[in-house]
Amino acid sequence: MEEMALLKDWVYARIPYGLNFGDAELRDSRTILRRAGRGDAFLCTTKATVLVQCAASMGWTARLVFLKRPTGDQR
Repeated sequence: MEEMALLKDWVYARIPYGLNFGDAELRDSRTILRRAGRGDAFLCTTKATVLVQCAASMGWTARLVFLKRPTGDQR
């Protein structure tokens, strides 16, 4: 559990948060991390994408879950 918490801290420290809806569908961790290193900011779902992909690369079972809005729209 401690390793998971450390990974979460590592990911969230490297990716600035911002309301960047233009990249909401971006699902490539290498691209996200490269752009974050240049100062680009991303939505929390984009950060979660990196967290899940890093966890999976370490052999952990990890899934990205999206919730539906009450209106049925997905984001």
